[in-house]
Amino acid sequence: MILRFLIVGALGALLASASETTVVGPGVQPSAGLTIGFVAQQSGQGLDTAHDITYEVLNAKSNRTVTVFLPEDPAQLCMLDLFNTEGERVLKTTLGRQLGARFDELEQTVKLTERIGPRTIFQSSSNTVTTRSFRVDGGASMPILPAPERLFQITKPGTYTLRLQIQCYIPITNDIVRLYRLAPAEVSLIKR
Repeated sequence: MILRFLIVGALGALLASASETTVVGPGVQPSAGLTIGFVAQQSGQGLDTAHDITYEVLNAKSNRTVTVFLPEDPAQLCMLDLFNTEGERVLKTTLGRQLGARFDELEQTVKLTERIGPRTIFQSSSNTVTTRSFRVDGGASMPILPAPERLFQITKPGTYTLRLQIQCYIPITNDIVRLYRLAPAEVSLIKR
């Protein structure tokens, strides 16, 4: 199953953010002062396992959204885990196992080769990365992941902890972008 991101309108308040410390692979930059903010899907009720996960990339100091280039391939976009109240990892579904399967395969810097609307193609010596730019000025667009119930084998009602780590490209010149890996962020989810 291929995962595509949707453009969505502005949503509610931020629920969680991550610290700036993270372990990165060779050549990959740490978070550059960026963090992940989760967006509430239901007013006042927090996030639950039945709804898609919407998040923003934020400047950790100002808490304002920033424009980044996210890999469109879900295998390269993020690492995702879910834990029950006992701290045990919840098994992933087939779709859930696809996310992050090739997380470490992106190169540190890549050169811009083509822009097609919100999609941008970057080329490096060993791979081509198609990305989508997410600009959130006033809530114009945000990336979405499938509902946790589609990504994990959640069998019992209760409170769970979702851990999400993303990587993104940020421009360093007009035609070169650098890969940054954000620290994992956690948010509580409710299975009703």
